[in-house]
Amino acid sequence: MQIQPGDVIGSYQIYSEIGRGGRTVVYQVSQRTTGRWVALKVLRKQDPRALEEFRREAEFTANLGHGSVRQVYDAGQTPDGYPFLAMQFVDTSLRQLLRARQEQGRTFSQQEVARTLGPVADVLDHVHGMGIVHLDIKPENIFIFRDGQVVLGDFGSARQIGGATHEGTPRYLSPEQAAGDRLVSAQSDVYSLAVVAYEMLTGQLPFGGELDIVLVRQHLEATPRPLRQANPHLPRELEKVIGNALSKDPRQRPASARAFVERVRTARSRAVSGRRKGLGRGLLIPAIVVPLVLFLGIALIALPILKTTPTPTNTPTATSLPTSTTRPTLTPSPAPTQTLAPTATPRPTSTPKPPPPTQPPTSASSARGRYAAIEHPATATLHRFTSAFPANETAPRSPAQGDTYVQ
Repeated sequence: MQIQPGDVIGSYQIYSEIGRGGRTVVYQVSQRTTGRWVALKVLRKQDPRALEEFRREAEFTANLGHGSVRQVYDAGQTPDGYPFLAMQFVDTSLRQLLRARQEQGRTFSQQEVARTLGPVADVLDHVHGMGIVHLDIKPENIFIFRDGQVVLGDFGSARQIGGATHEGTPRYLSPEQAAGDRLVSAQSDVYSLAVVAYEMLTGQLPFGGELDIVLVRQHLEATPRPLRQANPHLPRELEKVIGNALSKDPRQRPASARAFVERVRTARSRAVSGRRKGLGRGLLIPAIVVPLVLFLGIALIALPILKTTPTPTNTPTATSLPTSTTRPTLTPSPAPTQTLAPTATPRPTSTPKPPPPTQPPTSASSARGRYAAIEHPATATLHRFTSAFPANETAPRSPAQGDTYVQ
């Protein structure tokens, strides 16, 4: 079979080859009647088994009626007799995204895994309800549009629930498929979905080895490597969720694909809420010790500074009061409300005259005793006047008492 770009197959013109597998080749083609891009999946080998898978895929896809299933538009044959399916063209696959992340040394976050696998889980629960098992869940069959829409494709390996088959891809086989004689069920698809989630979260597979026979045996007998050994940054509860889904016993796995994805999505939230419950106990001691240590550290640093730095004397602080001279202020103080007693300091006026005596001396002896040291003309006249009378006589009264004195 030789198909080159530019060749025309029916109403489709070949543009380029975009994928190749063991049995099929996929081309990006243009549908000349509508002008839209289409993926043309051409069977490379004309054997009865491959033809049956082609027929099954077209039939299952046409009857599913789910928006997250990759649509099949048409079926036909090439000019040289090879069957083909014309399908919905999708920009990229999960395998391409995984390869790009691995080259960058990055993995998918937990929420990215939940968002990507959520639509896939919805399709699986839908087909499981119809009694069908996909049996070939892998990154190559999960497609992502540019706007983020995720669809599941390739139902060529699909079987009825309750059958036994070896069909599938060795890296993603469930133990039931690996054994070949065990009945497949919805939990078989859940196991394969968990392998895809493991690879997205770690960039690795839970089992090593390149040979198909080695991988098949490990799915049957080996314990998968714990999730946190491949990526220690993931929550422990998420490791438990993935481990349960990879159980050898289908009864230990989640009951549905949606239940598994929901546990993946909420594992971190539960871990965080669990930590918050112990927040008070966990932070009680640090909440007391840390401020105490900071206080002691500041005190140890400030103590030598206080000892060596002299206290300033010129500039008073905001809380200290002057102890000696008070500076005058520009605003006058309010008038006192209580009259103050006069001070002993005399006013700076002219020398006052001595007040006159309130009462003249009553006898000559007292007058002489009072004014004996004062040499004044009036005093001498008074002495002469009083000496003219005997001692037993009464001196004339002062004019101040109301009498008229005639000399």
